[in-house]
Amino acid sequence: MDEVHKQRIEAIIRGFECPKDFSCWKSGFQSLCRARRVASSVQPECLEEEPRQCKFALSFKEVHLCECPLRLYLIANLDM
Repeated sequence: MDEVHKQRIEAIIRGFECPKDFSCWKSGFQSLCRARRVASSVQPECLEEEPRQCKFALSFKEVHLCECPLRLYLIANLDM
């Protein structure tokens, strides 16, 4: 990961509170929540077993979309 992405990620992290205490960032994205890009949506689909337990999961019919600012950046810019 280059320095520009690292700085942007750090700025994103400063902008919100994470109920998981940014464990994804602290683990070098080894403990990243599972999500996938959906072609028709800017937001990734949450693939976690219990998405309703996440404050960033937006329920839309039978799908849960992820609204975590950090996850949105990662999937849009780093294909993570």
